Amino acid sequence: MKKIIALIIFLFLLTGCSWQAKPEKNAKTIIEDRSDIKVAINYPEFHYSILDNAIDKEVQNIYKTFKNEYQNMNSYNNIAELNVDYHHEVLNDRYINVILTSFINQSNLAHPSNTIKTFSYDKKANRMLRLSDVISQPELDKLVPLFQKKLLTKYKDCILMDKLKQTITNHFENYQNFTFNDDDLILYFNPYDITAGYCNIIKINISLDQINLKLPFERGTNSDHQVTKVAAEEKSVIDPKKPAIAITFDDGPSKYTKDILTLLKKYQANGTFFVIGNKVNLYQDTLRTMVKNGNEIGNHSYNHKYLTRVTDHELLQQIEDTQAVITKTTGTTPKLFRPTYGSINKHLREKVDLDIIMWTVDTSDWKSTNAKKIATKALDTIQDGDIILMHDTHSQTLKALSYMLPKLKEEGYQLVTVSELNEIRVLRESTRES
Repeated sequence: MKKIIALIIFLFLLTGCSWQAKPEKNAKTIIEDRSDIKVAINYPEFHYSILDNAIDKEVQNIYKTFKNEYQNMNSYNNIAELNVDYHHEVLNDRYINVILTSFINQSNLAHPSNTIKTFSYDKKANRMLRLSDVISQPELDKLVPLFQKKLLTKYKDCILMDKLKQTITNHFENYQNFTFNDDDLILYFNPYDITAGYCNIIKINISLDQINLKLPFERGTNSDHQVTKVAAEEKSVIDPKKPAIAITFDDGPSKYTKDILTLLKKYQANGTFFVIGNKVNLYQDTLRTMVKNGNEIGNHSYNHKYLTRVTDHELLQQIEDTQAVITKTTGTTPKLFRPTYGSINKHLREKVDLDIIMWTVDTSDWKSTNAKKIATKALDTIQDGDIILMHDTHSQTLKALSYMLPKLKEEGYQLVTVSELNEIRVLRESTRES
């Protein structure tokens, strides 16, 4: 009997690792701020190798092609921007749909270039899905006239008829970009696929119920997003008589942010995190921990576009979408904004109805992998009242903080949020006036 029990325990220990939960979803980030190019790439990592490898391969191809074509132009007027953004949806905890969009803008282009690439993955079967896995050939044959009708109705001003006839056929290979949800099959086409380039990305929805189409997946969408109202566990006590600085973090959250929050808490420090909106849904627990621990969340745009070159409509959309997703996730609405790439002008100041926060000390933590060098440079520069710029998207930032925080505490600094630093400034001014 003892041998049987021992065998059961052994088998449990042997197989137990396969029952462990997968690591948290992650957002990978590439940010480059150079005189000739501006690059902001954010894309998801789900820890399913087939899906992650497919997305990573596409991103690296976009990035490499862009740099080969546009870097080293050495002219302010010829600054080129690459922005890669994403949207993802999980259905029934089984199917993952990812939409990857890339935007390229450069003064020599007739108009900005927008392209799309979609990925559909079945976790249960561990494979990528093609349209032929979703609908049959007879169903596609029946749908082709409906595709053509919808495209002509919605995009009649820019459809090229010869390309429409060549592309919208009963060949599955012509429909590389698609997603699906509980209600619709959605098809996407890139500029020049079937239209003139100025028409941008083409999208049509085909209602499943309307055409009595029965896709072979379990219906009933599960949402990744749960709304929670979060409050700080306790309010910080600030002393205007003691020196104070505000450490700020841009471009997150990332897989390093939770450890940074833990480190801050260890040293009774609070930071201000200027987050990118399109990452929030992947890091809901992280943002809630930020608020719970007494940190501050600021707005850093939705996908890190070069905001001094976008239209007023897109500028406001970038800010409003980020405000909305942060509020929905944490119950708190940011009051602070940091412009991407630190690029600011009079027009942006007039349009943004948030307090714009820059910095006084730049650690350049994204340029160096030497954490001690980053920490030493910062510590040699920091003075009372400074706002420190860091990025919670790099492992060296976490390590540099582990050197900086104990030293700053030894020197008597209060490590506060930007709003708390402003409060200290007001208290000091009122004391001087009285």
